[in-house]
Amino acid sequence: MTYLVEGIRKTKKISTKTIILISNNLTWSAATIVELYKRRWQIETFFKLIKQNLQIKNFLGVNENSNKSQIFIALITYFLIELIRRNISKVNHSFGHFVTIIRVCLLQYKVLQYVANDILIVVKKARVYDTKNLDTRQIKMNFNTS
Repeated sequence: MTYLVEGIRKTKKISTKTIILISNNLTWSAATIVELYKRRWQIETFFKLIKQNLQIKNFLGVNENSNKSQIFIALITYFLIELIRRNISKVNHSFGHFVTIIRVCLLQYKVLQYVANDILIVVKKARVYDTKNLDTRQIKMNFNTS
């Protein structure tokens, strides 16, 4: 059995990283294959975003219909959250941070404009300890939220 394989070398304009794509379709041009790969990659990153932020890693049901329902519910949830994030939020939240804010405020009675615009996630920088002269007095557990 013989396979015909065409190698396509594509260099990104932003970096010097070279991506080599291999295809067995010799009739399409290299630009077409690169464009299909870009679109496929966008779909892959979209599903990764849904899996990470909407907890669809494990299916709850055991049959095909329940699994489809779970995927459709996750897609509807994604589109609703993205619609709120783009239209109501004046702050430029990433999707993951916005999902976290929605989760925290879901059981509280708050106006959507307040949740989308006034609640911010603040990430504190981790402390760096001197590992050579480590003393137990240097490490203190701080449960203060201020």
